[in-house]
Amino acid sequence: MGIMGCDDDDDDDPAGPDPTATPSQPTPTPTPQQHPGGNCRRGTAVVKVTNIPVMTDDSKETYNKTLLFYLHDDANSNFVGVYHRYVQPGWPDGPWYEAWRFEAGAEGCIEEWHILKAHELTGTEATFEVSWDHNNIQVRHQETGNTQDITVDNISAFSQMSADGHWGWHSPATPELLSFTCSTLGDPTGCY
Repeated sequence: MGIMGCDDDDDDDPAGPDPTATPSQPTPTPTPQQHPGGNCRRGTAVVKVTNIPVMTDDSKETYNKTLLFYLHDDANSNFVGVYHRYVQPGWPDGPWYEAWRFEAGAEGCIEEWHILKAHELTGTEATFEVSWDHNNIQVRHQETGNTQDITVDNISAFSQMSADGHWGWHSPATPELLSFTCSTLGDPTGCY
């Protein structure tokens, strides 16, 4: 056991604090910066979607499974997409409601939030916050607080938002990227 104030190890450091040194300040926790470019393995994006079409009995099949927006990497090899859906628990008959759900992953290992657990989508606009940390992805509807989360079978990394393309059908909705914050850069991986 060492004696307080004595240097009892084998290195060359002084026995106590340097009386001429100024006290150090604690190192602040780094705050994530706006996306600097390149793929991001840990981050948060906020997307506002306007002009979301309202589903009716006549139009629900037209708008079902359309992509409200998606985040993807530079090569478009992995994604997280938020989709316009309808949920009809007694399909093909019975009442239904307009909903949103998300899917994420890479070719060959796409995971989906269960359709019967999809959250109601009302109105013609919504703001979504997407948070990801390697293979954990969470999407939160900011106005309702409803949250969906998935663990995917690849390491996710995103660099940009798109309205439609490789991962879904076109929607007349208009997404706008409000913020993209990245705390860890890195490329995605394929399926494990």
